[in-house]
Amino acid sequence: MTPHAFSREEVALGGRRGGAAFREHSCRIREEREQVILRIVRRIGWPETVAVYEEYVQVAAERGWPLVSYRRFSGCVTSLEERGLLEKTVIVGDGGSLSVLHVREGDR
Repeated sequence: MTPHAFSREEVALGGRRGGAAFREHSCRIREEREQVILRIVRRIGWPETVAVYEEYVQVAAERGWPLVSYRRFSGCVTSLEERGLLEKTVIVGDGGSLSVLHVREGDR
């Protein structure tokens, strides 16, 4: 049996299908991550961003998810803020600043 040589069109079609599957998978992971973040914030009330990140890392490890850096986590928080699901308040004092999260009222 001779191997089948794929045409350019077949290769391109496979790439598009694989890309669409990867985008769908990535969107699903992002949505799950955001739901976990919102659940943590709702449960705690007005937690510090660092405390939410620490608890998120625990949940991710328990579920076998890849761990994200604090920088990427901050990007998730910013995305939730921009969509109006989360509110971030920064309190500046003599010893530095503190950021606190809160789920906006009336959302989910």
